[in-house]
Amino acid sequence: MYPADRRPLTGGGPPPVQRLGVAVLLQGPAVVDAAYLVGVAVTALSRRDGIQPIARWLALHRALTSAMSDAGRADIPESSDEPQLAPEQLISTTEVAAMLQITERQARRLAADLCARRAGRALVFDRGAVQAEAARRRLLKEGD
Repeated sequence: MYPADRRPLTGGGPPPVQRLGVAVLLQGPAVVDAAYLVGVAVTALSRRDGIQPIARWLALHRALTSAMSDAGRADIPESSDEPQLAPEQLISTTEVAAMLQITERQARRLAADLCARRAGRALVFDRGAVQAEAARRRLLKEGD
């Protein structure tokens, strides 16, 4: 029922998940499973919505990945966080819609493709990515 590299959380030895007062101790396959599930959530959020995951989730994923390594972080490459864009490089959904000659709703749908991020409740886009998309659309239109 379980793939060769996966085992159920029950079995011999100490339980893989233990409650210690207000803390929870994960060990063995529970750490691997937790790291995998957090990684899936972070990846899905980034791909589906084009939104940068919550810093707390990224920190949790790094901590779980580190806990799986016998040598600490020495043999696990640092995750490359995306570079921060200067405020003048960020534009609103309204500006994106105007640049691409589409509706704001269509602009929000393009969030993942145009490197959009959440700033509070608003979406902000990378001006360079939007300019590149506008140029691509002009070339396609000229080719017709």
